Amino acid sequence: NGCTVALCQAGIPLYDTPVAVGLIAVNNQVLLDPNWMEVKGAESRLVFSYLPHLDTLSQAMTVGRLEMALLQEALSMATEASRALYEHSIKPALNAP
Repeated sequence: NGCTVALCQAGIPLYDTPVAVGLIAVNNQVLLDPNWMEVKGAESRLVFSYLPHLDTLSQAMTVGRLEMALLQEALSMATEASRALYEHSIKPALNAP
């Protein structure tokens, strides 16, 4: 996400402003923005990239096994988190003098 802000502030034209979030699945739960200890014990690791202007997922990467219900929960959580991250962190940084 820092790279996105740096590219935009440098004037590099982008198709959209990508936002990425990381999640893990452990004990039938999805955790957003896990710490290193949580990642080490995870059954699955996931990274999602989201394009806020297009309101679409642009990339997904998973490592490990994951039940479909947990994947759907992870997608929903990643989308909500990406929207919030864009609105409250990235967008203000782009509009800063």
